[in-house]
Amino acid sequence: MQESALTGGNGDGAVSDDKNPHRSWDLEQYKLGGGKRKTPFKPQNDDEIDELDHGWAQFAGDGAPPKMGVYYKADGNPLFLVALGTALLSIVTLGFYRFWMIARLRRHYWNSVRFQGDPLEYTGTGLEKLLGFLLAIMILAVYLGTVQLALTFIGMSYFDGNPLALQLSVLAVVPFIFWATYRARRYLAARTRWRGIRFGMETGAWGYMGRSLGLSFLTLITAGIAWPYQDFKQTKYMVDRTWFGDLKFEQDGSWLGLFSQWIWIYIAIAMMGLVLWGAATNGDDMMGQALAGGVIAFGYFLLFYLYMRYRMWAVRYLWDNRTLGDTTFENALAVNATVWTYMGGAVIVGLSTALVAVVLFGAFFGAWALSASDTQMAELARLMQGGARPDIDKIMSAAGLLVGLVAIYLVVFAAAYAFTQSFLIQPILRRQVEATTVRNSAALMDARQREEDSAIEAGGFADALGVDVGVGV
Repeated sequence: MQESALTGGNGDGAVSDDKNPHRSWDLEQYKLGGGKRKTPFKPQNDDEIDELDHGWAQFAGDGAPPKMGVYYKADGNPLFLVALGTALLSIVTLGFYRFWMIARLRRHYWNSVRFQGDPLEYTGTGLEKLLGFLLAIMILAVYLGTVQLALTFIGMSYFDGNPLALQLSVLAVVPFIFWATYRARRYLAARTRWRGIRFGMETGAWGYMGRSLGLSFLTLITAGIAWPYQDFKQTKYMVDRTWFGDLKFEQDGSWLGLFSQWIWIYIAIAMMGLVLWGAATNGDDMMGQALAGGVIAFGYFLLFYLYMRYRMWAVRYLWDNRTLGDTTFENALAVNATVWTYMGGAVIVGLSTALVAVVLFGAFFGAWALSASDTQMAELARLMQGGARPDIDKIMSAAGLLVGLVAIYLVVFAAAYAFTQSFLIQPILRRQVEATTVRNSAALMDARQREEDSAIEAGGFADALGVDVGVGV
């Protein structure tokens, strides 16, 4: 969330009468680390948070500070325990508990985001998501079955049974991915409240799907150059249809604000290409070949870093150019520091998961080896070497070992999921939330309750198609 760029802030807190002061041709305005901003009214530690949680009411009216911070404070069980417990239950129930797992994690994240002492509330349930998923599966099965039959007929009639014609059914799913994304976001908004006032989104999934298909084609034919334009237009379409009570969000700004960061990816690709071209023209130069290999390795890291930097910048820029009625936002997200937080978190997740795997597998094999007979050990060695098929008793022994290995693998998978939530998702979310400040928050007190949106399929199509809409914040 942001404000100075959106509301005409000039870096020293002054506000222009011009609601959208951006000049799309002026790239200077899109540089990171613009002018200085006044320190927002925000608690700095847990003690201040606990004290202020009981005193925010004094700022509910006209006496509110001009800028108030959003902060993140998780209560209840640690996120790692919540994520690990729900992930294990999902495994034990063969995936059925997954929908309740998502609901519990969202409630944890929502309740940790607080403004004026009150948290967001997530009111969605696991049963809603399960029923929505089953409904989506049935509809998609009928739809894809019909498409497959049509393609089979066309392929047999016009393409001499060419199997490639049948693969076109994959393309039939693409439009639904965009449709499902909008519906999933609408469900998240409908199940989010603050101080009892519901968020919501207007109907618009079909329009989002049509626009996204056109924008995706534009991105494809421009070799990715148009991606920031697509990103901005898709975000604007959803934001401009989002409400808090009867107050409407609006997305201002320009797609050039995103392009100013995206272009660095192409500059890096061009520089890498020049180095590789130089190495290719000197094929007998071993030093040049070694240099080319190093450039490729470094290039992968650099491109990943630049892409993540773009994503974090997009969060900052889009919130900095967003309004809610007469309320405006600022976002001072430290882009580079957040990217390094992400990379550091990824390393911690990898190392922690590897450590858990080594300990569990080592303990299991050690215990099994101590209790196994010579016959069982010989049988295991024969199976690993692809020997002759053993008798039934020996098969049962090997099957028991296999079951134990699979069980440990699933536990490691659950631990990796919990580490990801704790060391990757939550730190990034915390940085994004606490970088946000709100100007003219008193205007939010004028919001009136909006009509409830049933959101019947509860994001079930997104679940069925594997569309990741994140925690929705």
